[in-house]
Amino acid sequence: MAENLQIEELYRIINRAVSRCTNHENNAVNTEISIYQSKVAHRRSADGQLSIWTDDSLVYAETAKAADFCDCLEEYRQSIDLYASNTQSLSEYNYRKLLKGIEYFRPQIYSENMYILNALEYNCKRQLPEYHDKMLLEEYNRKALRIRDMKQGYDRLRRQNQKASKDYEKDALYFFKEVMNNEELRKIKGCAEKLSLYENCLNIVDCLPAEKYNRSAKFKLKKNFNYAIRITATALSREANNAEQAKRYEDISKKAEYEENRYAKAMERVREFSEKPQRYKSRALSIEARNKRAKEEWDYR
Repeated sequence: MAENLQIEELYRIINRAVSRCTNHENNAVNTEISIYQSKVAHRRSADGQLSIWTDDSLVYAETAKAADFCDCLEEYRQSIDLYASNTQSLSEYNYRKLLKGIEYFRPQIYSENMYILNALEYNCKRQLPEYHDKMLLEEYNRKALRIRDMKQGYDRLRRQNQKASKDYEKDALYFFKEVMNNEELRKIKGCAEKLSLYENCLNIVDCLPAEKYNRSAKFKLKKNFNYAIRITATALSREANNAEQAKRYEDISKKAEYEENRYAKAMERVREFSEKPQRYKSRALSIEARNKRAKEEWDYR
């Protein structure tokens, strides 16, 4: 029973360290565990055979691991302290050590501290090469889905004749600028997550503001994203683990090829119209021509 009480207190100390590891008040989070570790070591050496624990080696070993973890938390706190004069980034080794501690003590972290622990884990993995690519893709996919949700929210409010702002256009503009200029993203090998990103990008092209991207520019983006989907899906089909998975990627590739050609034709129509003599452009369109153009607007939206 005494041993259990000591372990419970140890875990309370760890939780307090986790909860305070992002503070910028220059309050160290490993002080309490250092004091506790000294007490445990002193009690262990002083009690000898009269130890109050049935097996104090368990508490001693767990305390040592906790101390290492809290030291890592303090190093992390110092590395993100905006007001510290000598802030230094953690090394890859230190990030790995911190991540190992997070994985080990996760079962002991209280629910109210899980948000901080998950954020710590995310920040650690972002710094490690084996996690970096996947997490970068996940981040961009989340942003694309958020923009799609914003556009759907705008459309819903408009249908209800409520006031709505096109905030999604600004976010979409920034998003595409970031995605198309990210060299790290460009170098990531084709995978399921990257295919999802291409599909999510395709779905929000129309969220771009018309004053920045006209019909032809949007057609070009859609054509390019369908090309990327086709190439990636074809490669994934060849690497598939089973026939069902291969067939699914083949279907995605075929559909993307069809859409790619469709938008190429749409771009050609826009170009042909723009090259017509001005006197033809100024003529009023017939009902048939207007209907045809409206249909094209719908088909290539």
